[in-house]
Amino acid sequence: SIRRQRQMCKETDPEELRDVCLLGSSTEQTADRLLAAGKYEEAISCHKKAAAYLSEAMKLTQSEQ
Repeated sequence: SIRRQRQMCKETDPEELRDVCLLGSSTEQTADRLLAAGKYEEAISCHKKAAAYLSEAMKLTQSEQ
């Protein structure tokens, strides 16, 4: 889940991982704003991007263990 991925981002702090986590988090916030504005297709696109960023963060976290 995205919540679990965010927690993993907080637990590890290399610069690259932090950057990917920040991108994922900010993209998710953008998606939430778009959803609230009724821009559903754009919100879906942003949520997909956020999920991809956080998935990348998961890969980075796993490669460091």
